[in-house]
Amino acid sequence: MIFATDLDKTLIYYKTYVNEDIMNKVQLIETREQDPICYISKKAKSELEKINKRINVIPTTTRSIEEFYNIKTFEYCKYAIVSNGGTILENRRIMPEWEEHINAILNNYKDEFNNLIDLVIKSGLATSKPEVRDNVYVFSRIEDKEKCLDFLEGKINTDKWNYCVQGKKLFIIPKVITKSNAVKFLKNKLKSNYLIAAGDSLMDKDMLDIADLPIIPRHGELFKEFNYQKDNMYTTKEGIFAADDIVQKVSEVISKEI
Repeated sequence: MIFATDLDKTLIYYKTYVNEDIMNKVQLIETREQDPICYISKKAKSELEKINKRINVIPTTTRSIEEFYNIKTFEYCKYAIVSNGGTILENRRIMPEWEEHINAILNNYKDEFNNLIDLVIKSGLATSKPEVRDNVYVFSRIEDKEKCLDFLEGKINTDKWNYCVQGKKLFIIPKVITKSNAVKFLKNKLKSNYLIAAGDSLMDKDMLDIADLPIIPRHGELFKEFNYQKDNMYTTKEGIFAADDIVQKVSEVISKEI
């Protein structure tokens, strides 16, 4: 059994989700230039560490390698999936076997990265310099989600690329780079016969689709905007304490299955 889980707005939450009334129930786990960035529920953090002693907890995120390392927790996890599945970390180091596999796949995409960066610049909507992260996907911060999506419509080859805006972050990712492919690889490597997965957004859907038990925070994009129905899959809580529900569901399954 393994537990593959998205991070942002699933287990960890930006400071906008935190106020003084709950500060004693959460822990700061990410800063940038001494400014607080992300928090996690203390209860969820404690339970995750216990869960990881029984099964593999696998953080599974679109964050870059550098962004993942900036989070001051999850060091206890043997494996992590970052770059939306483009990189697998084993003991916090890039796994050569998966890196070679991804590099071979991306040979057919590398010539297009610069064109995509030029396209984002041409939109006039980028608020940060567009860049290729971890040699896997194009990233930029943008000022307006709807205007950006309208501009990109019809200009990107959607047979080869997925693109989406999360908040004000634009991601343009090769279709072959998915969380589910990386999760399936680790599931086979670990000879696991049961997958629990948690995630809040459309970028998590392919991973949730292959899970024996998918779990979705009630505040998430998938809950609010998509007809995604399976039994016992939604949290009862919203916001940062949805993580408490998630880890409780995982613990309950472990108790029944192991």
